[in-house]
Amino acid sequence: IARHPHHGIRAVGDIVEDRVSRRIKGLIPWILSIGIVVFLFLTTDIAAVGQALESADWPRLIGLMALVTLLSFVADSATLVPLLRRFAAPVDFREVVAIKGVSYFLNALNYSLAAGGMAWLVHKKHGVPFMRAFSALVLFFFIDIIALAVMLTVGWLFGRHMLANGGAEFVAQVPVVLIVVWSVVLGSWLYWNRKFD
Repeated sequence: IARHPHHGIRAVGDIVEDRVSRRIKGLIPWILSIGIVVFLFLTTDIAAVGQALESADWPRLIGLMALVTLLSFVADSATLVPLLRRFAAPVDFREVVAIKGVSYFLNALNYSLAAGGMAWLVHKKHGVPFMRAFSALVLFFFIDIIALAVMLTVGWLFGRHMLANGGAEFVAQVPVVLIVVWSVVLGSWLYWNRKFD
């Protein structure tokens, strides 16, 4: 038997079970990330990717990638400033740039880890509850989903002919993906705005 500062006396078995449960939940994002990488590896024509890389204009490619990354970094940081000010803490643009910069390294490993890292930094610097800062970043992730859904929809409406190279099966799957994504967006909006939580 052990005494918890908030929940009083608890059985040791319950404490061990809680710790195991937390560790399992912490492993879920990693397992999903690894699963996505394996799926992409198994379903991608690696030889075709290699041929494309061999024929690529590397100086131009690297320059464009650097430009797009920089623009995305600035746009992400500018978006996070009002979001964190509204829901977490009175941050400024310079502070968010530093936090977002650190998250880019973690993002290469795991998206959830990057979000957790940003929330932890806001929590430590401003003293706001960790889950409050993390929840704001979950909303940011939801905004990302909406942006991707809009881009996918626009691409499907105006660039459908460019998808033909992926094969008829691929083209047929795009509307299904759009329906699923927009259903998630609409369902989440109704859930939150109708206060079902």
